[in-house]
Order: sequence, then structure tokens, then C-alpha cells
Amino acid sequence: MSSEVLSNPIDQSAESDSKAVWRRIDVSRLVQRITIPYFAYWTIASIFFGMWISPFIVSEPVNAIDHSAHYAHDHAMHQGEFPVDAASAPSVSVNVTRDPMQGWNLRLDTENFELIPATAGLEDSANEGHAHLYINGEKMSRLYGEAYHLGVLPIGEVEIKVTLNTNNHANLMLHGQRIEAVATITNAPTVLQSVVGE
Repeated sequence: MSSEVLSNPIDQSAESDSKAVWRRIDVSRLVQRITIPYFAYWTIASIFFGMWISPFIVSEPVNAIDHSAHYAHDHAMHQGEFPVDAASAPSVSVNVTRDPMQGWNLRLDTENFELIPATAGLEDSANEGHAHLYINGEKMSRLYGEAYHLGVLPIGEVEIKVTLNTNNHANLMLHGQRIEAVATITNAPTVLQSVVGE
């Protein structure tokens, strides 16, 4: 009998401890159920806030960035000229339109010329290679495709020039002139730039 008396309080305390543990678990599950939706709501709200404010954040204008260090090797590489025959000479035209979100979209149209990134650095050809993009006379990038997005541009009149180049960066030349296309746009300041006075 004494053993029964001793075992009952132990069993009862063990049972009450297990109920307390289950209560703690239930409470932690309840906290999870409450915090996870709020965490998701705050995450979604933060994303929408970032998307709403991002058009008003202005990065440095292109003319304020020194690109000479990035493209120094390119300037040295493309000093050569590659004369082409008039009968098979390629041509290029460029169309620049304002992007509905930000910046500008450039579209290249080439005739008798293929933009092929895989052949960069290989033997020169008059009808394949890549293009070089210049903004106000400064080389900005190589183009290996027909479409390119121009981000932040200087305010005012901007000259956008595209030249056709061989695989080894030589300028394609026809009758002593580079084969190129030029477009001039007027880049108006954004609302934020107008307010800030940049």
C-alpha cells in the first residue's frame, strides 16, 4: 500500500508536467500561427514600398562616372581599321525610345552583319562581330545583341553612337569612314531631379 501512495503523487506530478509541456507547445504553436502571417504581411509591404520608392532614387549621372579605367583595354584594342568592300558592306541603324519605367531603350538594325558574341577575339570578318556604344563620344559598352537598355543618361541633348566592329575590335570602314549610326535625344530631367535641382 505504501508503494501505491508513493507512486500516485509521482505519477500525478509527471502527468501534470506533461500537460504543462503540452500547454507550452500549444502556446508556441499559437505564437507561430500569429507571427508567421504578420511576418509575411510586413515582407510584402516592404517589397511594395521599395517598388514604390525606387523610381525616385536617382543614381549618379553617366557623365559623372569615370569609365576610363573600365574600358582602357578596349580603347587600345579597337584602334585598328578594317576596310570593307562596297558590294558586301554592312550597315547599321539605331532607334532610341524612352522606356516606360526608366531610361531609354536602344534597338539596332543591321544589314549584312551578324552580332556574334562567340566569335569575339577570333579572326576578323567584314560581316560578323559586335558593336560599340558611345554616349556623347565616350565608349560605354560592347553590344552583342539588337536590344540594349540605357539607364541613367546626362540631362539635355545626348548623342548616342553605335559603331560596327570586327571580332578583334577594329572599326569597320567604308570609303575611309567608320560604319556607324548616330541618334540624338533630349533627355529631360525626372520629377525628382527637377525638385532637387540636379
